[in-house]
Order: sequence, then C-alpha cells, then structure tokens
Amino acid sequence: MNGSQPPWSRDGWSFAPLDLSQIEIPNPPQNSSVVPATKISVVTPAIRGRIECSPYENLNNLSAWVTERDLTNTSLWNSSSNPHNIKTAYELGELTYEGSDLAYPNFFNTSILADDSTPTCCENGSTNSWPPKGAAIGNWSPDRGTTFEPPFNFTTKYIWGNHFSADLITDNIYTSPTRFLFTEVPQVQALKCMPIIEKSSANVTVDRQTGNVAKFEILETPSSADEAWRYNFVNYGGRDEVKDPTAPSNVTVSYGILFLLSMLRAASINGYTGWDFDTVAENTDDMTFNFRDRERGLNFDFMTYAMYTLASSSSSSSPSSPSSASSPSSSPSAAP
Repeated sequence: MNGSQPPWSRDGWSFAPLDLSQIEIPNPPQNSSVVPATKISVVTPAIRGRIECSPYENLNNLSAWVTERDLTNTSLWNSSSNPHNIKTAYELGELTYEGSDLAYPNFFNTSILADDSTPTCCENGSTNSWPPKGAAIGNWSPDRGTTFEPPFNFTTKYIWGNHFSADLITDNIYTSPTRFLFTEVPQVQALKCMPIIEKSSANVTVDRQTGNVAKFEILETPSSADEAWRYNFVNYGGRDEVKDPTAPSNVTVSYGILFLLSMLRAASINGYTGWDFDTVAENTDDMTFNFRDRERGLNFDFMTYAMYTLASSSSSSSPSSPSSASSPSSSPSAAP
C-alpha cells in the first residue's frame, strides 16, 4: 500500500537497532567539498516473519461453510421482511438455531469473522435495496485444531455475493433476529496459512540519523526462530496453575505467539475480555482495527483491506493471493 518502511527494516526483514550516536565521524578538512558520512555499515541480528499458504480444498462442500435457509418456513422467518418472496437464501457458516441447538458459524475449522460471532455487516447502500448489490467479507482467523501447540495455523478468507436481510421469528436472546443472507451461494477464496519466523545475521547499511536502511546482505542461511513459539501463556516462574480461571495470573508468552494472536484478534478487541453471552451477533460498535463500509458493502480486517486495496478496490473480484505456497507477511517489529 506504498507505506513507508519502519527504521531498521527493509524488504520484510527487521534488524536489531544499534545505538549509533556514540560513533565518531571525523569532520572533513576545512574548505573541503567532501560531505560528512551519514551512512554506517554494521553487522546485526536479523529477523523476518512470513507465511506459507495453500488453497483450501473441498470448497464445493458447501455445508462446511454456508447454510441454506428455507425462507418459506413462516414458523421461523418473518415473511414481512422478505417482500420479494425469496424462497431460498444462504447464510455464512455451518450453523443452526432451529429448536434449542446453537452453533457458532464455522468455516471448516475456523470462524467466519475474527471471533465466533455471526456477521451482521455490511449491506451495500440502503438496506434491502433491490436488486441486491454485492457485499464482501474478509478476515484472517485462527484455526481450531485438536492441539493448541504453537505455531497456530490460520485461514484467510474473502467472500463476495449479492446480499439482503431477513428477520427470524425468535425469542432466543443469543441470536440477532436480522440475518445477513445471500441470494445465491457466494463466491469464496480461502487459504490455509502457516506462520514462520526466521532469524539470521545481516550486514546493514543504515542512515546514522534516521535508521533508514539503504541496503543489506543476509550473511547466513535463515533458520527457524523456535524461541518465538516456546512459551504459550505458561504460568510465570513455574508456579502452580491458577484454580480460578477468572483470577489475575502472571504468565510468560513468547513474542511470536503474542504477535500472531494480537494480529488475528485485533479486529475483535472485545473478544480479549472474554465471550459476551448477551449475543452471538457481530459487535459493530467495535471499530478499532477493522474496516466496515456500509455504502460499498465491505467488512474487512486490516490485512484483508490491504489485499483489497492492492486488487484495485474491486470487491467483486478476490484480492490477489500468493501465486505460490509462500507469501511475505509483516515482520515482527524487533529482533530477539
């Protein structure tokens, strides 16, 4: 997105900053046309974060990520909210709220949004304008697996389709009556991604005053930074587990885990304080690290919005994805 690179960073690599203020640079002789040196070459640790991705298989297995709704069932759906008599609609996620069952909307083994809530945003223009216009939803979300051992894989999703809304007849306090539906099975692009953090050493030529990197050379074959995933919120100092899960506790967490979970959950800050059992509907009051545009029908986290921008802001075509199994990602801001 043509943003400036942080100091001591270049081309996906971040370098451990050094204090260069104490380095003495001799002044050129008086009346000399020589300009004092402003760049210094140093050898320093280097680190980068990247992701390796592969396309989702079995996207034709619609039941794993979309649920067909029978809007002619007037015991469940309010017919007055369906003035165009749509008979069949599609809702994101594998979920059910018929009877007493409640399941959070799944996309295979992850969530549709950054958390487990049901999408409610965003319509394209006025609500239920006809014919319906395209709406897009895109999020990176952590995968649910049988193990919580880091590093955690995650899924990138971009979903687009013609959207409209219909209302449930429900007295279930956990369910929003207005549902975000599509007239047809929406288009979807999804990748399974594995985060990788690597380290090496580098010869870096850097501006003495600004820290801007002019050039660099990686001196060793990059190796896995295993320490980035070593401590997964373990009790500090080897103390016994806290019996009360709501009590404050000191924990140790490695920087890779902290960086990854912070990035994936940033679009749902409220989720950090625990699940809100008042509703499972998307909390659109949380507007910190997400991008919602009701005029254009967009609901993205920041990573997907960057992809959308690189794809020339065309919501009807999926943003560019890695052409191979490897794609650069944002590097952690500091080296170990």
